[in-house]
Amino acid sequence: MFQDAIRKGKRKMQRISNPPQGIRSDRWSYRLLIWPSFFVLFALTVVPLFINFYLSFTNTTITTLNKAKFIGLDNYIRIFTKDKYFGQACLVTLKLVLGTVSVQVFFGMLVALLWNMDFIGVRACRVLHLVPMMIMGIVSAFIWRMLLNTDMGIINYLLKNLGFSNLNWLGDEQLAVVSVILVNLWGGTPFVTIILLTALQSVDSSYLEAAVIDGADKFQIFFRVILPIIKPTVLLAVMFRLMDAIRQFDLIDSLTYGGPGTATTQLNLYAYSVGFGQWRMGYGAALATIIMFIILICSSILMNQISRSNTL
Repeated sequence: MFQDAIRKGKRKMQRISNPPQGIRSDRWSYRLLIWPSFFVLFALTVVPLFINFYLSFTNTTITTLNKAKFIGLDNYIRIFTKDKYFGQACLVTLKLVLGTVSVQVFFGMLVALLWNMDFIGVRACRVLHLVPMMIMGIVSAFIWRMLLNTDMGIINYLLKNLGFSNLNWLGDEQLAVVSVILVNLWGGTPFVTIILLTALQSVDSSYLEAAVIDGADKFQIFFRVILPIIKPTVLLAVMFRLMDAIRQFDLIDSLTYGGPGTATTQLNLYAYSVGFGQWRMGYGAALATIIMFIILICSSILMNQISRSNTL
């Protein structure tokens, strides 16, 4: 009887490893359909990544592309020891990332809680809330540049009617940082709201009913029941917005050009200005590689936290 079971298992494994001709031909069809997309993605992502990594070890400039010299870790050593602008760019990046991600997650949660309620017009509100997400970053930047104009912007016009003086939103160092964060809040919060709203709607109502029976108020229900359940999703939203904030370029470049001075010149903009503004491709590639590793480290930490939250 035991030998019969073994023979049946072997025959089953043979059928799996040697599928019928039709199934094998279907597998080859799937592969033929997938390979072109794979090659395109490989050419557009992996190949430039390796080229950038190689350039970071050379002294390549735009005028000496054919005469690049391998210099080892000299670019990286110079970045961390002699480049004072790199430290400034790191501080600006940290300031913008913390401000952008924190306000987006905070207001995204508030709006998600609001849209999770059942009232007349909630579906229309959810759709309208997505409009900023549909506008390209560079277009949003030009719109907000007009709104934040010191002399003719509608925001200063409204503030003036309320008794305030005109504010130089894009010309003052502190206000320029605040302006970038506010524009990011307008454009990025809908994405966070969608993720958190999906998580809120997936919470089992039996947990909420049990908490109400135990006498918990709304704040206790949110912080002790809902928030622990949706914590992995909140961390996922933080990870997405963190990566976007670190590598953001178009909005800042169009809104403030990294100014005034270097007040809003974060790492990504600094790497671009070095590589394409000063024509130092090798040095700019080293800066881009550092940005990539920063994103990888932050993403790995958050992914680890998400995994730990899912196992609790």
